[in-house]
Amino acid sequence: MNTHRILSSQGRLVLILSLLLLTMGACTDQQQAKQTEAEIQNELSEMKQDVRSSLREADQEFNQIAQRIEASGENAQSEVAQELQNLRHQREALERKADKLEASGSEEVQDARTALRSQMRELKQNLEAVRLKTLDTKEEFVQEVQADVDEINQRLDRLEKDMRTASDSLRSEYADRMETLQAERKDLKQRLETLRQAGSEEFAEMRVAMAEDVAALGANLEQLSDEVQKSLRPETARADSGTDTR
Repeated sequence: MNTHRILSSQGRLVLILSLLLLTMGACTDQQQAKQTEAEIQNELSEMKQDVRSSLREADQEFNQIAQRIEASGENAQSEVAQELQNLRHQREALERKADKLEASGSEEVQDARTALRSQMRELKQNLEAVRLKTLDTKEEFVQEVQADVDEINQRLDRLEKDMRTASDSLRSEYADRMETLQAERKDLKQRLETLRQAGSEEFAEMRVAMAEDVAALGANLEQLSDEVQKSLRPETARADSGTDTR
């Protein structure tokens, strides 16, 4: 009889401990879920702040371009003014999209980040093209394009250096796009030298295409740099952990 009572007590104790462990496990899962949700919301908040910061920088560019257009007072600038107005609409739409952004998972946040960065690059590219188009004199235009080319050279040199530390598979993955950027840079340099020697009529014919192409090259270079850095981070993490990636 006593033995039966002891066994029954032990059974109840085992049952209680099992239920307690299940409850603790459920609490832990809930805590982890809450932590994950909090991390997602923090990342989302940081992303919105990044967009707002980039838009504030764009606003400064908008104001400078608008002042230049107003100061020129020429009918020739009317087309550029319309381009600027269209870009303002693009900028406002981008801000609304960022403000309304909600996400239920980390994958959605990453997709949203990629989309917003792409749209921000496009806005910056178009703004730079419009800015260059407002430069009337050949001397000023050449000077500003040369500054853009110098920056492109520095960024492309850094990207080439980063690629030398990447794996063979990663270098192969981006090889064609790297060659395209390098070829476009070479072509841009040659056209810039031609522009230096150009007369007023030839300059007028070349300046719009030149403005758009140098802005596009800068944006494409930024996009590839972002992708390469994102791809290099997992490789670096594996190398630091000593994992064999072969």
